[in-house]
Formats: sequence, C-alpha cells, structure tokens
Amino acid sequence: MHVQRYDQGELTERFDALDATGALRVPARLTRTGVFSYRLPDGATRRELRHPDEVFKADSLASLSLATLTLRHPKAGKVDSDTFKALSVGTVGEKVGVEATKFIKATVVVKDAAAVQSVQRGDTRELSCGYTAELIMDSGTFEGQPYDARQTNITYNHVALVERGRAGSEVRVLDGADELGVQLAEGDPRLDHQEPSMIKIKLDGVDFEAPESTAQAVEKTIGTLQGKADAEKARADGLQAKLDAAPKLEQLRLDAEKAVRARLSLEQDAHLVLGKEHKCDGIDDDGLRKAVIVKLNKDVKLDGQSPEYLRAMYDVLMDAERGRVDHVGGARPAQGGEVKLDDYEQSVIDLRKHNDEMWKTKVSRT
Repeated sequence: MHVQRYDQGELTERFDALDATGALRVPARLTRTGVFSYRLPDGATRRELRHPDEVFKADSLASLSLATLTLRHPKAGKVDSDTFKALSVGTVGEKVGVEATKFIKATVVVKDAAAVQSVQRGDTRELSCGYTAELIMDSGTFEGQPYDARQTNITYNHVALVERGRAGSEVRVLDGADELGVQLAEGDPRLDHQEPSMIKIKLDGVDFEAPESTAQAVEKTIGTLQGKADAEKARADGLQAKLDAAPKLEQLRLDAEKAVRARLSLEQDAHLVLGKEHKCDGIDDDGLRKAVIVKLNKDVKLDGQSPEYLRAMYDVLMDAERGRVDHVGGARPAQGGEVKLDDYEQSVIDLRKHNDEMWKTKVSRT
C-alpha cells in the first residue's frame, strides 16, 4: 500500500544568529525511528513502525539531502518543479546522517525572512518531514511498543516548519534554553492535529491521491466489481466454449456414424464371403479384410503388406465378388427393396454351392 506521511524533527541551536544573507542555519533532528500513531480520516488510529533498517537506508537518507524547506505542508501534499518557487523558504543541508542510532540529523537553512521570524517567535518551532512509503500490514512489537503496520521504501519530498511535530517534542525546533521533551503518548491532544493520511490510487489509468480510508473504500468497491466482472467473463467464456464445441461434437457424431456404417458393411461382406457363422467380434477391420482376401484368393501373400495395400486388394476382390454374384445369381436386392440380410446371405451361399456342382452337369451340344 502506497501512503503519504508527515513525521517530525527539531532544530537544536539558538535562533538569533543569522548569516550574512539573513538566513538562519541550525542543526536539526529531522525525524526518528519508532512506532508512530496516525489518525486516519475515518477517526481510527493505526500504529506504524519506522524501523531503523528502513529509516537509515542509504537511498532513503539521500532523498533528504538538499530537500526543500517549506512553511507548513503544501496543500497538494508535495513540492514539485512547478510549485518549488512559491513554496520554498529554505533547504535541508547536503549532509544527512544518523544521531544516537535513533534520529536523522542535518543542517536546516531557513532563507525566507517571514519564515525566519516565525521560527524566532516560536510560532513554528518543529519540523515535519513529508514523504511517501510503502505500507506493509504486519503487526508486532518494537522496543516494547505494539504496531499494526511497517513502513518501507521511504522517500522524502520536503521538510516543513510547523507548529507541532508529528514525531513528538523530541523532534521540534529547539534553542539552547529548551529541554528535550518526551515522545507523545497515546491520547495526547496533539495527535488530533494531523494531516490526513493520503494514498495513491489509479482509476482508468490515472493516478489520484485521496484520504486513505476513501482510497480503501474505492479499492474495495473496485475489487467487488472486478470480481463480478471476472465471474461474468468466466460464465461467458464457458458459453462460448460450448458454442465453439458444438460443430466439433456434430462432426464427431457424423464421424462415429460413418465408422459404424463402415464396420457394419465390412462385417456383412465378411459374412457373405466367410459365412454368417463367422465370428467378427474381437477382430479389427484389417483382420477381417485379410480373412476375406485369403478366402477369395488362396494364393495371395499378405505378410508385410501395408494397410493401404490390404484395403486396395480387398476393394478389388469384393467388387469382383459382388459383380459375379449379381451376374450369376441375381441375389442382390433391388434398390429400395426390403430383402432381409439373412435371405441375401442364403442366396449367395446357395449360388456358391450351385457353382461348385456345375462341373457334374452334362453340357448339351446343339
């Protein structure tokens, strides 16, 4: 989750010594590690851990070097090249380091006269770092304090002079007469004075910044709508798949019918040649063809012949056999006739028997 945060720092010198340009240059604690409580726009409070491993990362510290100093936070939440001239009242020094394994330290240069006077009067004695971070929802305890989430990938945008600091009185603008205060406890009235927690969301490819609770509600709504859209798409895809499969299923049905008819025709031919008592079960098509070929031509050699050769020889021999039967016996039923298969088979058997006995018949000469 991408979030925007404002956390606090302090100036640690007296504010009456200005340089030759009228600028105020003082060391500062810009922010610190620890568990911070953030008041969300919906009134809830979330405790977020700023762990030293994240706060003191080199690239995160580098983003504070020469960062823009503003008088209070910009309404837009950040400073960019278009707003720099109008918002800048100074800068953070180039060197940014770590103090007491807890604070980020640097020199703050206040250059704008009105901002210098605001600090000297004590109106804006605290600093607040404006930055973005990735929020990981992961609870635990750090230095005895419970937390609900962890900040990672912290990138600073600016540092603001403010009336009250987000990180507590330990990180406010101080002069030599002030004493270091203590971290704000839960229930401290200053917790009510917080900038709204902002988060980036993307709608139709465009990035927007909105209060975190609003963004979460939008994301939840989008997620719900996306879930419904995905379900409808899955249903539509299922219907389309059925429509796409219909022609294939019809073709499979036609192919199956064709295969059944071809098998029945093959078995009928086998019965005609081999006899109706011949068992066709368990014999594949080529096996039946071989049996028919051998019956019609005892001298043929089929070993090693291809299926194509078998089918071609089978067709030739069966065409000749059908023609012989039709010519001699007239047993094949007429087109559209209703002669039963058994009658047809019997006629062929009788014809063959007649042919086998013809050599015994005396031939008359004229």
